[in-house]
Amino acid sequence: MTLGRHWPLGITVAVLASGVVGVLLTLQTGSVVPLLLPVGLVGVAVIGPRLFSDPVSVISLLLVFIVNCDYFHVVGKISLDVLISSLLLWAILIRNSLDTRKILFQSTAEKLFIAYLVVTFISLLLSVSPLASIKRWGRDFEFLILFSFLLSVPLTTTHFRRLTMATMLSAILPCIIGLLGLWLGIESLLGRNTPISDTVSVPRISSTLPHAVIFALYLGVTSVITLSFLIDGRFFKRRWLLPLFILQVVVLYMTYGRTGWGGFVFGVAALLWLRGRRWVLLIGAPLALIAFSIMLPSFIGRWAVALEDDADANSLIFRIQLWQSALELFPNRPIFGSGPGTFVQYVAFRGGYAPHQTWIGVLVETGIAGMITFVALLAGLFRTMWRRYKLSPPGSDPLLEGVFAVWIGLLGASLTQHTFALPSYGVYVWVLTAIALRDDSIFKPRLINGK
Repeated sequence: MTLGRHWPLGITVAVLASGVVGVLLTLQTGSVVPLLLPVGLVGVAVIGPRLFSDPVSVISLLLVFIVNCDYFHVVGKISLDVLISSLLLWAILIRNSLDTRKILFQSTAEKLFIAYLVVTFISLLLSVSPLASIKRWGRDFEFLILFSFLLSVPLTTTHFRRLTMATMLSAILPCIIGLLGLWLGIESLLGRNTPISDTVSVPRISSTLPHAVIFALYLGVTSVITLSFLIDGRFFKRRWLLPLFILQVVVLYMTYGRTGWGGFVFGVAALLWLRGRRWVLLIGAPLALIAFSIMLPSFIGRWAVALEDDADANSLIFRIQLWQSALELFPNRPIFGSGPGTFVQYVAFRGGYAPHQTWIGVLVETGIAGMITFVALLAGLFRTMWRRYKLSPPGSDPLLEGVFAVWIGLLGASLTQHTFALPSYGVYVWVLTAIALRDDSIFKPRLINGK
């Protein structure tokens, strides 16, 4: 792989960007370690492509392990997954795209994504906390680069299978770590105890992720994809998909993350509907709910926390008060908001909480302009996926149907959590969406004699 005449521009832009971030982090933390970011970026950019001549293999390897890297913090609040994705994705993917001119940003989704990033960049410049906004905006930019790269780079059958398999296999290690943490009583891998009644609490598994709810949402994404291929049975063997799916669902339950539960239910319901198995929803869903209520009392107990008589313990009242506080501040910065990733600092409800809702979070952080472009991005994605779904019979494209169901699940969960702002599973969603939308996808049904 030659450096090509576009390499100087690519490395210059990447090093300058990392240098600015390094200086800001040094000023914020008082540590000189962030100043090494440009040096590290140059090293990875030069050595990385030679060690890994196939960038798709690098991405596949990243997908398997990146979910476990949030647990380790390098500098202050900079976790290892942020450092790895920044150095590896920016260096290798931007270098490759500038060198070969593979990323062209031609699809509607890419253009809408760029429009959203332009608006949020303006919001970043006006941010109440520039460092928090840089971190959040940088993640979205990385997702765009990754999404566009995988839409345009040539992929083989092995690549398609490897990327999809890496996403599903990524759940094994955090699930096992979470179960071991529960068995061995390791508090940092349990998360925290959560009340399911006035007298009973249960340990919540968070594993290598910062919170049990985030772990639940991650499992909600990966388990729906696993289920889609498990039902299909053509591309991966059911004998390893079935135990993997059971492992994901069991650990998902033990996170006691209601938002993750809800996202999983929405996703599974959407998947069954997309696959033309609507009768399962009418018969199986009520039976499953009754079985869960009888066999697992903690399931009902966890939901009951939202209906506590004590206002301080009632999670629903807490959310309503949080949203009211946020909306009271919205008129102060109505156009571009407080800056991406600044909700906790700006609203500072009871000392600082995440928005616990996508739409209010987007509105407060990026203003009316951000909300319009964000809705347009989602609408464009849903329209593209729906059109592709209608071109083939139900049940014929397990990846597209699984990805479509995942997005619907995240949309449902967005009512109680900022589901589109969490990077721990965002990388998996954007990777799978890109390869599902490709015309040459091996999971897409092939036409025979034009039919």
